[in-house]
Amino acid sequence: MKHLVTPRLLMRPFVESDLGEIYSIYSNANAMKYVPPFRPLSLEESTLAMKRSIEEFVNYGYGSFAVFERKEKRLIGRCGLSVGQNGGLPELECILLPDAWGKGYATEALIAILRSAFDEWSFDRIIARSCEENRASKRVMEKLGMSISAHTRFQEAEMATYLIDKPKPSFDSVFQTASRPRIPAYS
Repeated sequence: MKHLVTPRLLMRPFVESDLGEIYSIYSNANAMKYVPPFRPLSLEESTLAMKRSIEEFVNYGYGSFAVFERKEKRLIGRCGLSVGQNGGLPELECILLPDAWGKGYATEALIAILRSAFDEWSFDRIIARSCEENRASKRVMEKLGMSISAHTRFQEAEMATYLIDKPKPSFDSVFQTASRPRIPAYS
């Protein structure tokens, strides 16, 4: 299974033995404040969420990764692509422990995921959703080059839906070696 490595993070598909660590994230009220269902998850709900992540990788070849700080070797969150509901677009997602907030980890992880989504998984468009009141998430989406496409209401929360399309190669790059899509560099 695929692993993604950035300057500070290691991301890999979940395995069953991650349950204890991922439960510490899913059961954290602050970590789940802006993530549906907008409350901490039970152990049973956490187990189901992790199993869904494992199944997505098996069935589709992509999904949500367990995110580890490389230096400390500790699980700090879950970031990746969820399978679009009802055949919809794949959705970026990221949940981090509160002590990992404000360090640029979400941006770093999601840049690597977008690169894989466009280069390896051949997606042309990706969406992300964020609570309107989650200013940090809005800044991450802006750094990624995403733009707001819709405002909706979900389970009593005002949500913004963001879009990003696979960058088109520039005219000059057609005559040079293959160029990477213009996705922001790691911060």
